[in-house]
Amino acid sequence: MKSQALTDATAELYCDFMEEIKRRTSVIDDILNSKFALPMIVAVEFCYLELRFICELIALASLTAHGDIPGAKAKRLTRAYQADNILRMLEGLHPKFYPTPGRQVRNDKGQVAEIEKVTAPYLTKPELQKLYVECGSFLHRGSLENVVKGKKLPTFDHLRVWINKVRTLLNHHQIQLADPEWQLWVIMQSNVDGKVHSYQMLRIKAAPTSNSI
Repeated sequence: MKSQALTDATAELYCDFMEEIKRRTSVIDDILNSKFALPMIVAVEFCYLELRFICELIALASLTAHGDIPGAKAKRLTRAYQADNILRMLEGLHPKFYPTPGRQVRNDKGQVAEIEKVTAPYLTKPELQKLYVECGSFLHRGSLENVVKGKKLPTFDHLRVWINKVRTLLNHHQIQLADPEWQLWVIMQSNVDGKVHSYQMLRIKAAPTSNSI
């Protein structure tokens, strides 16, 4: 039998990144629900800062899951921290590196029978890059001309759209590893302990039918 595709330490690091994302999304929820008495511009800036971190964490987690690819060990990639740059470089190494959202379908016994495709809006790879740029643009003062014109504050509803897309992407997701026989399946909120759990899934070939024997 083939060994697992990732080491336990690598899978654990991936889960650590996901746990950090959960903590940051929780902070954004608190801000959007007005739990803290903050000036509007400070609240929005804080949300954008957290969203920027979340983009970088998704990119770093993706890099972690593909650390076995020789090119992923190059210094220009291991030292990269900007989400859009990491995603662009990973794209050249392995086009299917990005997480894919799924939904568990359980049978009458409560067991997971299959994973169905999620059709609700989620944070796609191009949207992550768009969000990362949007975060950077808002978190910089910009030119004097722009400062004089003033910043147009996005609404809380606009920020909720982004955070909901992040959740839909990650809630239950799969990553196709470099080895086509293996996928990493990740659950963000276990029913047992509420923590992130990952599972390395090996493709099983279908059993031969009686007509093929």
